[in-house]
Amino acid sequence: MHITGIAIINDDSSHLGLTHFAFVFEALLPPNFAIEKYNTELSINKLKFLSKNDLQKNYHKLEFWSQILAKKINPYADNIVKIVNRNKSIGYPIVVVGGIGTGKSEVAKILARHLYNKNFKYISTREIVAELISVDNFHNQNREYFQNKSFAFINKTEGTTLLANKIAEKIQEFEGKVIIDGIRQIDTFEKLKEKYPKIMLIFIETSRDKAYYFFKDRSKREASIHEFRESVSHDVEKEIPLFKHRADVYIFNGENIKILTSKIINWLNEK
Repeated sequence: MHITGIAIINDDSSHLGLTHFAFVFEALLPPNFAIEKYNTELSINKLKFLSKNDLQKNYHKLEFWSQILAKKINPYADNIVKIVNRNKSIGYPIVVVGGIGTGKSEVAKILARHLYNKNFKYISTREIVAELISVDNFHNQNREYFQNKSFAFINKTEGTTLLANKIAEKIQEFEGKVIIDGIRQIDTFEKLKEKYPKIMLIFIETSRDKAYYFFKDRSKREASIHEFRESVSHDVEKEIPLFKHRADVYIFNGENIKILTSKIINWLNEK
């Protein structure tokens, strides 16, 4: 057996990544190598080899450092849209949550256009927050200033209550048939759930590098990786990952808007 160390990775896309280093090795294994006998190690869980197709099929389950390696083996590993439905029926109102650059607003707008004969209305939480804090929507310009003001507002004693009540007014206006884009705090969602028990939560994510690509594309300028990192790690964004395992529907978005739209429409037609 020949083993060569080829990389060290520190991944800042998660708390786990920030506190660990990944040491990457490349190995030339003998023909009689039996991976099964290494599964007895207590520190290794379900060790197995993955083919290029396996890597793409399971790409959405990988930590980002593993996604980086998967793309070195298969450059197209993240060119997928994966929809995991944990709920048999579609309830409403519908909340779409995701981090910066994941495509959540696009997903929300696709749903609003195509769900139930286009009777659904799109609600931007960001626009509601802008109204509550008396600050113009930044429209991809001074995001940090808007994030700071939003975080200061939402941290007030009645912050999440005021936001949830304002969203509820919009829901009542459109008789519940709405797609809500951009909720960032668990407490806001829970307050809405108390009012609307059938509320449906959709969580969307993408790989860190592709999120940066989407971020630059939407910014309409050459936004730096530092700016992206600062935006994603801002305090107002920190609860977003907590929505992932609460979601009724999970979407991994690794494709362009045309393919994403097609996949979501096909999924809706199956419901």
